[in-house]
Amino acid sequence: MAARALFVFDRENWCSVFPGSEQAAVELEANDIDADEYRAFDQHGTVYSLWTEGQDVRLSATDDHDEEQLRERLAAFVTRWQIEVQSDDVIEIGNAILRDACNSRWPKRPRWLANRVHGDTPPRL
Repeated sequence: MAARALFVFDRENWCSVFPGSEQAAVELEANDIDADEYRAFDQHGTVYSLWTEGQDVRLSATDDHDEEQLRERLAAFVTRWQIEVQSDDVIEIGNAILRDACNSRWPKRPRWLANRVHGDTPPRL
């Protein structure tokens, strides 16, 4: 089964959620990858390897699986940031994180501009 979601945690357990490794590769910064800042998992707990080629970020699934660590990190993140989740389903947790990030963007733009830049609904996995 192909990954639908990628959860990337930094050293302080901040969680960034991406719909796949391609978008993560575009949005993650090469200098942070070189500093070994991140730990990445797909929704099944597969651990991802992250590296750079010049300024390009690359990600690849490894043979390691650690669903328990993924769930522990997600639970700690949603608890710390008081993100409301409806279930313990990893995809639902990812969508709750994306929804919270969308609702807390700052500065708040006029609705018409925010909708044009970001769309009128939060991203979903």
